[in-house]
Amino acid sequence: MGYLSKGYYTICLSPVVSIILYLIIRPLVYGRALTEFLQALFIGQVILTIGIQVCGIALCLVGWALNESMHMGIVHEIANIILLLWGMLSTFYSWFRYSIASTHPQYITQHAEMEFDATSALMGLLWIASGLFFIYIVWRSSKVASRRAPLLICESDK
Repeated sequence: MGYLSKGYYTICLSPVVSIILYLIIRPLVYGRALTEFLQALFIGQVILTIGIQVCGIALCLVGWALNESMHMGIVHEIANIILLLWGMLSTFYSWFRYSIASTHPQYITQHAEMEFDATSALMGLLWIASGLFFIYIVWRSSKVASRRAPLLICESDK
């Protein structure tokens, strides 16, 4: 397993890690007033997920620089589209919450929630970029494979 595939699986599993961390933190907050510590837990969860995404992207870029290839089947293509859609959903939801908080004066005092929404939007943008990158890798590998196929047929005719 090369750097590209390790980075791919790291990025594809980051939404699962994010959801698990959110489900662990959410019961701590439910029914309580949001203290600074609990707000920091939410922001820390998003920052941890962003760190996982950045590590995965770095691994993918190292694999890309080393010209590694990765066979991606239909399951990987569906996972790439789901990753892209999850990032879009996450980003738009975060931007929506941030725009509501920034336009209503009663929410402006809640800086921690606005910081959470801003970092969540960044997390979603990283998922979108990763999904597009992986879709490009699938497209490029299929294009390279289609160029090699006629050459292999011609060589076997000899």
